[in-house]
Amino acid sequence: MKSVDKDYYIADLEDDEDDEVVTFEDDDEEEAPVRRKTKRSGLKLALVGLGYACVVVAVLYLATTIYIYVSDKMSESLGLSDNGEPVIYTKEDLDNAVAAVRSEGPDESALEAAKQEGIDEGRRQITEEMMRRLLDGDTVVDTIRPYYPDRIVWGTNGNFHFEPIDTSLRMSAVTQDQIEFDENGYMNYVVDGQNLGHKGIDVSEYQGNIDWNKVAESGVEFAFVRCAYRGYGTGKLVEDKNFAKNMQGALAAGLHVGSYVFTQATTREEVEEEVNLAVVMTVQQATDVPIVIDVERVSNGGGRMDQLSAQERTDLVLYFCELVSSYGFRPYIYYNTDMAVLRLELDRLEAYPKWFASYSDTLFYPYDYEILQYSNKGKVPGISGDVDMNVSFDAFWDRG
Repeated sequence: MKSVDKDYYIADLEDDEDDEVVTFEDDDEEEAPVRRKTKRSGLKLALVGLGYACVVVAVLYLATTIYIYVSDKMSESLGLSDNGEPVIYTKEDLDNAVAAVRSEGPDESALEAAKQEGIDEGRRQITEEMMRRLLDGDTVVDTIRPYYPDRIVWGTNGNFHFEPIDTSLRMSAVTQDQIEFDENGYMNYVVDGQNLGHKGIDVSEYQGNIDWNKVAESGVEFAFVRCAYRGYGTGKLVEDKNFAKNMQGALAAGLHVGSYVFTQATTREEVEEEVNLAVVMTVQQATDVPIVIDVERVSNGGGRMDQLSAQERTDLVLYFCELVSSYGFRPYIYYNTDMAVLRLELDRLEAYPKWFASYSDTLFYPYDYEILQYSNKGKVPGISGDVDMNVSFDAFWDRG
């Protein structure tokens, strides 16, 4: 998703990476990717997190070791059979065995040895797994995630986040083992050997002239086309100059379509302006299609919408969805991890379908979404340069 303003830049955040790719866009300049180095504080936090994970594994190993030690002592007192034959004891036998173990008192040296063995083994397991993952090319974030199954772990702007998963929200039913990539780099959603996913892209004027027949022939089934954007600095609402051409071309090639608006609205009046423009532009090309609110954060925190609280931003997103619905269109919400978890109140948005952006190799985001944008570096016949790649887990165009 991209927008442009004279003093504007916006990032498709790569939430899974230690570095964030920020794309600068200006009316007078070509796009220029810039790398931001990871802050040391973020890495330090990650290492602290791994230290805690080591302790957890160590404690579990310690508990097992001590259990075996105590069980052995009990076995000695009871004289358990070594040949596997069942041995029956009376209550008096068991009472005597317990008393014998108690009378001996704990073997402090053995317990201390077990404790140290557990700590050493826990550290060994963690460090070996960390080394294996990093050597395999995993990012620091991907290396950390398995040790925090009850949290959403991601990195953005050089910082790491560990947010507890809200189990009251609707969860995604898509699992990692259902995701496969074909020989052309398209993501498939495979269930019981059948690909149930639908290939898609999203485009704006930055893709230039598109040969939509070639796009369709490549297997792409749907496209979201930007109809308008609001500048992050000036607040000016601008039509995408290629919207009509892209919509007509996609429809003529047999693709299913939707339109989206990049929002920087800070008032209900600006939301109304965005929705009214989107509806007018969309209805001239197609009906009964999704209209998406693209809600993102400017990387340097300088966007006009970045100054809103999560409650204020959610109020405006809800208002956008309600207005779109009132016109007879289906609203969708586009966001990434940072926006979803830190800058929106997701419990208030449960009624509306989501289009989620993440370029991670793993499906770490737990909450429900219908469409996944998995790359902003896709290559598709008929399009020069990079294009955003998407997979829909359901045929959204068949919805009533």
